[in-house]
Amino acid sequence: MNSKDNNVLDVEEYKFHIDFETASKIIQDWYSHKPTKDMQRLYNAFTNISVYVTQMQQRQRVYDEQLSKFRSAKLRAVERARIAEDKLNNIENA
Repeated sequence: MNSKDNNVLDVEEYKFHIDFETASKIIQDWYSHKPTKDMQRLYNAFTNISVYVTQMQQRQRVYDEQLSKFRSAKLRAVERARIAEDKLNNIENA
């Protein structure tokens, strides 16, 4: 993944965290004014969603990093094979 894609993802994650914090504060305010079981359940569900999203973001970062490493390794292997093939052709033609 190139740095432009990473920057876009960073901005998206930053926006998610700002939106989550805003919504979380609103829910907390509502709960403090009228504490009900449903408000507590809403807050807990919202927190669970945040944990899930954060875990998925982390998994995606790890996946992207591994994919990048695999692609780099493949390109290095292809280049080594090309060099070896060129050397073999030079030996055969000599």
